[in-house]
Amino acid sequence: MISTISFASGTLTESFRAAGKAQDMMKVMLLGSLLNVCLDALFIFVFKLGVAGAAWATVLAMVCSFSLAVRLQMDGSDRLQLLREQCHFDVNIHKQVVSLGFPIFLSHSGFAITIALIIFSINQYAGEDASLLISAHGLIIRSFMLLFLPLLGMTIALQTLAAFNFGAGQLKRVKQSLFTAMLIGTMWTSLVSLLLIFKPQWLLQLFSDEMLLINAASNISSIIFIGFITVAAA
Repeated sequence: MISTISFASGTLTESFRAAGKAQDMMKVMLLGSLLNVCLDALFIFVFKLGVAGAAWATVLAMVCSFSLAVRLQMDGSDRLQLLREQCHFDVNIHKQVVSLGFPIFLSHSGFAITIALIIFSINQYAGEDASLLISAHGLIIRSFMLLFLPLLGMTIALQTLAAFNFGAGQLKRVKQSLFTAMLIGTMWTSLVSLLLIFKPQWLLQLFSDEMLLINAASNISSIIFIGFITVAAA
C-alpha cells in the first residue's frame, strides 16, 4: 500500500511540474522532506524506536505529502484535472508512457545489475577480505549518491526549463539551458573527482570512523571516481 502511495505521490508531483506549477511541486517535496527529518529525530531520539522509528517516520511523511498533493490537485486551479471518466485503460497512451520511461528503466536496471555483479564477484574471488570490500563498496555507493544529488536537482530543473521553452518554440533558450547545466555540472564533477581521487578520506570519514574500512574504500574511490567527471555531460 505504501508503495502505491509513493508512486501516486510522485505522479502527482510530476503533474504539477508539467502544468508549470513548480511552487506546488516544491510544497509537496519540502513537506515530505522536513517531516521525515523531524519525525526521524522524534521517533529515534525521543521515543527510542530505532530503525522501526525511522521506517514509521518515512511512512508518515510520505502519507502527509501525498495528502497535500491530492489537496492541491483537487482545488480546481490545476490545468491538469483528474476526472473519473478519464480513468480507463488506453493501450496507445500506455505505449507512449512505456516508451518514454524505458530508457530510465534501462539506466536504473543497469546500475542495479552492476552492483549485484560486483558484490557477487567480491564474494567469489576476494576470500577473507570479502566482507571488508563489500562494506567499502557500500561506503563508496553512499558517497556517490550524496555527490550525485546536486546533479539530480540540476537535471530536474533542466528538464522543466527545456520542456517549457521547447514548447514555446524558444530553441535558443533550450540550447543555452543545456550548455549552462553541462558547464556547471562538469565543474562540480571535476572538483569532486579531484578530491575523491587524491583525498577521499574527507568524505568517507562522514560515514565511518573505522580506518581499515576507510582505507579500503579510498583505494576503490581513487579508481571509480576517475570517470565521475563525465557524469554531468552524459
